[in-house]
Amino acid sequence: MRDVRGSIAMFDAKITDESEILDFLGENLPEQELIGLAAEFGFVAPNDYPFEKFLEPAQKKRFPRENLYDLEWAIYECGVERLALYSRPIQMYTSALYVYCNKIHQWGMCIESDFLYRVVKLELKNGVSPYSICFSKFIEWLHEFVDEDLGYQDFYLLLTWLLLSRLTSEAPANRMREVISYLLNKRLTGEDIDALSVSEYTRAHWLELHRAIPLADASLDADFEKIIAGSDAN
Repeated sequence: MRDVRGSIAMFDAKITDESEILDFLGENLPEQELIGLAAEFGFVAPNDYPFEKFLEPAQKKRFPRENLYDLEWAIYECGVERLALYSRPIQMYTSALYVYCNKIHQWGMCIESDFLYRVVKLELKNGVSPYSICFSKFIEWLHEFVDEDLGYQDFYLLLTWLLLSRLTSEAPANRMREVISYLLNKRLTGEDIDALSVSEYTRAHWLELHRAIPLADASLDADFEKIIAGSDAN
């Protein structure tokens, strides 16, 4: 993790946002649910990832700097569908940890977009909450201050930021346009986008999310469609 942002900053994030983000994500983790989560596959034999290590970021207000693959694997082994049965605080905390670890240490199974999709879907389904704002802030901090693994693609990360920003109406219009332009300039085709993830959530699912979320500036609709469907879409 770098101590200062790169030469080109997209967001007004601060390196100290890390503790504030984790303070919020960790403050309402239900004790009873944590007991159940500790019994999920990622934390019992044969995986046996120490559950106290999973909770450390919430307690120390600092994302882990080592053994990231092990934590990523433990969360994966718990099962995305199983994790979806837990409350919003558990899902948001777990998703943030997975997305963080994946940016630094990618592995063969590219499912980061699973966790990002579910964050947006959760807020859309259950109503916008402070978690929408916190997760947006997490993405901004992650984008500015956390080094990426070789080959990492920030496409789904920034698409998630855009959709959450539309839900909360918190982001300045000019900032949204900058992120939209950045993604459009990637010129990813539909095939390129499909290759970024093995998630069960396809471009069609993300298009459904886009169309379900109010868009204050209707002129941006075509841009969102092109970003999600691909630069070669009709």
